[in-house]
Amino acid sequence: MPEALAGSYDRAISMYRTSYSLIAQARADYPNQIGGRVWFAPSTATAAAYIPLYVIADSVPEPYTHGSLFKYDPTVAYWLFNAVGNYANRFYKFAMVDVRETI
Repeated sequence: MPEALAGSYDRAISMYRTSYSLIAQARADYPNQIGGRVWFAPSTATAAAYIPLYVIADSVPEPYTHGSLFKYDPTVAYWLFNAVGNYANRFYKFAMVDVRETI
């Protein structure tokens, strides 16, 4: 195993301060219209459900089209998933069972 460079360290993919995460997927065995998609999750990855966003799509669901990380808005997907994550973190051992089942 190579030596770590000065200042480098392993990072978890789901940190409490994560505002979103995504996974890009390119599928050569599908037509171009649906082969490329991005799986997007607002807030931390452990408390948010990933939704597929197709590269060719003309629109996305309304809760994913607006909002601010600095002002709460219950119509914005980020804030809904963030609320679930914050609640679940307080009672992680018990709450995450339900969160994972729902996701």
